[in-house]
Amino acid sequence: MTADTGVPILMYHAVASDPNEATRALSVTPEAFAAQMEVIGDLGLTPVTTAGLAARWRDRRPLPPRPVLVTFDDGYAGVHRHALPVL
Repeated sequence: MTADTGVPILMYHAVASDPNEATRALSVTPEAFAAQMEVIGDLGLTPVTTAGLAARWRDRRPLPPRPVLVTFDDGYAGVHRHALPVL
C-alpha cells in the first residue's frame, strides 16, 4: 500500500505464456494473472480506474470500499490478449 494514497496499486509489466528474455523477469503468466484477479474479488476489493481515482480525490468524494488500482506500464500484446478478458 502506498503511504500517500492509501490505495494498493498493482503494477504489471507483461502477461505472457512464454515471455522473451527482455521481459521474463517482469512477466506473469496468463494463469497467474487470472488467479491474482480472482483473489482481488475473493478479498472483496473494489477495482478503480486511474481517472476515477483522480476524480474522487479532486472532488473530495469518498473512495469505494477497499479500493485497488491495477495498472500496466507497457502496451504489450499479451496485456490485450490475456489480461483484458480477465478484467
